[in-house]
Amino acid sequence: MEKKNSLTLDLIQEHISKIVNSPLPNPIYGKNIFFFEGCVKPRLERNQLFGYLGVFSGSNELNNEVDICVIPLSSYKMLKDGESDDVINEINEKMNSHNKETNRYTNAISNTLIIPEKKLFAFIKEKLLKDDKVKINQFNRINFNYKL
Repeated sequence: MEKKNSLTLDLIQEHISKIVNSPLPNPIYGKNIFFFEGCVKPRLERNQLFGYLGVFSGSNELNNEVDICVIPLSSYKMLKDGESDDVINEINEKMNSHNKETNRYTNAISNTLIIPEKKLFAFIKEKLLKDDKVKINQFNRINFNYKL
């Protein structure tokens, strides 16, 4: 059996860098995004904001069609503390899908960027809202339970 993949802080930092350091004016435009339960509410306002940013936020399942997977701040903190929760476990399972025919593990979400919600929203606030009053108003309607 091959070595299993796992979600690490280094991998998350690498994924954050791909968005933050992108030369594109809006590196999340046209992407499919998936939010785990536990991310900021209200969902409608959050999804409307992403719609204004040109992001598709209707994914109900983490799979290989998801470009960006957003994890709750609580899961990110647990990972930093060396612990795990249901979110981290599910991601690790997806990263280690077992193919019975080949008896090999494959990463079913190898093209998915995994980003903590706080980092994603801080990037949006800093880089993507600009002076667009509609986007700013929608951003301000989201109930963040942390300071950006």
